[in-house]
Amino acid sequence: RLLVGAPASGSGKTTFTCGFMHALVRRGLSVSACKCGPDYIDPLFHTEVIGAPSRNLDLFFSDESQVRALVSDSCASSDIVVIEGAMGYYDGIAVSDEASAWDVARATDTPAVLVVDGRGRARSIAAEVLGFARFRENSQVKGVVLNRVSEMLYPRLKELVEGETGARVYGHLPMLPDCSLESRHLGLVTAAEVEDLRAKLDRLADAMEHTVDIDGLLELAAIATSLEPDRSEEGAGGPMLKQSCFGEMSTGHFASCGTARGTPPSGAPWLGAMLDQYVALRERRKRMDLVIDAMGQACPLPVVKAKQGLSTVDEGTVEVLVDNETATHNLENLAKSLKCEAKVEQTGDAEYHVFITKTAESKSGDTLEVVACGTGGPKVVVVSSQFMGQGDDVLGGNLMKAFIFSLTQMDNLPATILFYNGGAHLTVEGSPALDDLKALAAAGVEILTCGTCLKHYGIEDKLAVGDVTNMYVIVEKQLQAGVVVRP
Repeated sequence: RLLVGAPASGSGKTTFTCGFMHALVRRGLSVSACKCGPDYIDPLFHTEVIGAPSRNLDLFFSDESQVRALVSDSCASSDIVVIEGAMGYYDGIAVSDEASAWDVARATDTPAVLVVDGRGRARSIAAEVLGFARFRENSQVKGVVLNRVSEMLYPRLKELVEGETGARVYGHLPMLPDCSLESRHLGLVTAAEVEDLRAKLDRLADAMEHTVDIDGLLELAAIATSLEPDRSEEGAGGPMLKQSCFGEMSTGHFASCGTARGTPPSGAPWLGAMLDQYVALRERRKRMDLVIDAMGQACPLPVVKAKQGLSTVDEGTVEVLVDNETATHNLENLAKSLKCEAKVEQTGDAEYHVFITKTAESKSGDTLEVVACGTGGPKVVVVSSQFMGQGDDVLGGNLMKAFIFSLTQMDNLPATILFYNGGAHLTVEGSPALDDLKALAAAGVEILTCGTCLKHYGIEDKLAVGDVTNMYVIVEKQLQAGVVVRP
């Protein structure tokens, strides 16, 4: 098996992946495809190439044993499994590497080859490859393919990259404008929207037979160790069902929720069987528990994960593990907003278990209502500094105090005032605006201060008005606002 990654989106990994798989199929090999993450557009291309649905490998909603089981089943039913990464190789949830292409390669012990765009540079390619290969001790990066590189320049670039990095260069793709799979603002166009897709793939495969060391890549794929996933009921099932973007159901998510099934049959008939499984799983999910490990993760990831987890169950308890008290407050506020019950247990100096119980009366927690500005939503004031305007800080401090006092005199009070960054200093003990803010809170105005900011400034224990919040709520409040005021 082999994972195809890239330093960034737009490097050509989907074009390369599809051309590579098509070349393998034309050689008579049985090929299975997988895609990192929930994306369903790229798997449509895979389906056109290999004639069977592509599986999604999603380490956000599936645990490692489930992903390993999916890959193991694909390996058992084919000569080679080709896994396409998503975005940049180390790009995962938020700004972490969790659920990234690298994370999938690590979890499945799959060798990776990077598709690197070679346009407009030379030695800098080696610097980029070396950085990706050494960024993690177990990077899994074993080789490189250079994209958009001329036949004349390629031999020199190959010698340069291999000499500087030690990584093997497995070939190149020249500029093939008539073979590219065009992108759009929501991702790649779907397979049905590509004219002469089969002809394009034939031209790609023809080119790769001459410019890419396909035999070498097959040898690289062969070094992957065999997988022996945990096939216990707990590892193979559980609350891991996910509906992918644009309303499409990805086969990997279906398979990860039940008994591993092997590669689905080609064409449309697979959908009926998957939908039958979905209906059964939908009944099972009506009451289930879920554990989310958010230890060491910064705001707002614990809240985001908890909300996503709550959206997968109708009734039940979501247990979230976090390592700081601010995160527990954020999760309690989330539970309150969704009309769920919350209980916090501290089991160590930096270990907390937050239990959020969802009942039939709770809100779904799986949608975000967005109200466009000016359509009658609530008024929200956003304060990002203890000073108003730029220039003299003494003047700015006086202006901000006057601004907050003036709010108390308004007939129409804002629904919420958000404080973050330097603005967090205004809601703590000793703030010159504290009395006015307390008056606003008494009048029903919601006062929320960023917990990360309070901790950054070392004043988390001095909050004197309102509640602690997180970036998820800060974004949500502004998106739901009819008017946002930033003094």
